[in-house]
Amino acid sequence: MVLILHSHTLHSQSQRDPSSARPFEGLRLIDVGCGGGLLSEPLARMGATVTGIDAVEKNVKIARLHAVRSSLTYVYL
Repeated sequence: MVLILHSHTLHSQSQRDPSSARPFEGLRLIDVGCGGGLLSEPLARMGATVTGIDAVEKNVKIARLHAVRSSLTYVYL
């Protein structure tokens, strides 16, 4: 799993409240090698817009199923 953060995102991260229920609100993250979405889901619950990418189609299908069931906004490719 690799998180790719734009330098502007890293700078703005320092101004975020870590005690907030959604400290990643407004961030856009890419989860490369997302598997079944085990990291993508909590990041989305914390406010990030997450795009998960995995080379294994079965993993992407599982992650999409979790996304539908959790009512969170994230995309799997």
